Amino acid sequence: MPKHINHDEQKTEIARAALRVISRMGIESATMRGIATEAGCTTGLLTHYFRSRQDLIGHALDQAHRDFFRQLDRTITQADNGRHALLNALVIMSNVPTHTDQSVLFREMATALGDPNAQQRLSKLYVDVEKRLKGQVARAAADGSLVTAQSARDLVQSLTATAEGLYMAAIARPQTFTGPRRQALLDATLNAAATTQHSKQEAG
Repeated sequence: MPKHINHDEQKTEIARAALRVISRMGIESATMRGIATEAGCTTGLLTHYFRSRQDLIGHALDQAHRDFFRQLDRTITQADNGRHALLNALVIMSNVPTHTDQSVLFREMATALGDPNAQQRLSKLYVDVEKRLKGQVARAAADGSLVTAQSARDLVQSLTATAEGLYMAAIARPQTFTGPRRQALLDATLNAAATTQHSKQEAG
């Protein structure tokens, strides 16, 4: 009896092998041969599932984004209020690229400078992140854990930029921008946003 092959699982395994190669070598250096070796299969199997190297790389990066959002959504769901959800999500976004998914994102950001496809994929990633964070801003306003005079759009974009800055700082100066230090800075940023409305009320 022929062995049953789960094609979806096999594609996922190939995509994860591609992500490991990308995390070590970068997107430009991730060849079909190198990915096949990492996956323990032939290049012929890769071309059976993916029309081209670009198709495989795109599928692998989409897989990395799905993994990131699963982690982000789990963190948001487990938080007891909107402010905690925002803080926890921002901490994840600022994490040092020590795991495969975070290293891949770093590689993808560098590639986006000269690759319109990578730039478009990253743009969609940030749009989806902003939607999730805006939802938590609304949740925080409703449960009273973070009341601010800023618009949800302005607040989320400011918070995202802060998390990204800490992400880069942690890569350059890991001993200074440790996990607890990044969390404390992000917490202070949320506190500053919350005091905006109180300051305006006092001034009025």
